[in-house]
Amino acid sequence: QPLDEGGRQKLVEHQLGRGARADLFVECLKSMDVPDMVRSPFLLSLLVNVFKEKGEIPRRRNELYREQALCVLRRAAARGGALAQSLGGADELVKVGFEFLECLAFVCHMDLKTRDFSLGDEDFRAGLARWQNTRASLGEIEAWVFEG
Repeated sequence: QPLDEGGRQKLVEHQLGRGARADLFVECLKSMDVPDMVRSPFLLSLLVNVFKEKGEIPRRRNELYREQALCVLRRAAARGGALAQSLGGADELVKVGFEFLECLAFVCHMDLKTRDFSLGDEDFRAGLARWQNTRASLGEIEAWVFEG
C-alpha cells in the first residue's frame, strides 16, 4: 500500500529520528522526481538506509539497489574474519562479494530466467560454477554471502 505524507514522515522519523539529518533527508526527497520510490515503504526504507551510510540518496532505482547491496556487504565485511584477511581487508571482500552477486543475478535472470533460486538446484549450481575469481573460491564466497 502506498505511503502518504504522514506515513513517510513516520517511517523517516523512526529510522532517522528528528533533527537536521532527517530534515536533510526530507529535503533530498523533495528534490527527487521519483514518486514511486518515495511512496513505497520498501523503497523508502532502502533510501533511508543508504542515506544513513552515504549521506546522499540515489536518484535511480538500479543505483538504489546497488548501493543497498553494497551497504549490506560492507556491514558484513566489517566483522572481519579469515576471508577478509586473506583478501587483504574488508574492502576487497566487499568487491569480491559484489562480483559474486553480479554473477548470481546474471545466472538467475539471463540463464534461468527466474528471480527465485535454490542453492541445491543443479542448473543454478552449474551457472554459478562459471564464477571465476583468483582471490576467493566459490565455496568461500558463497558461504560468506549466504551464511555470514
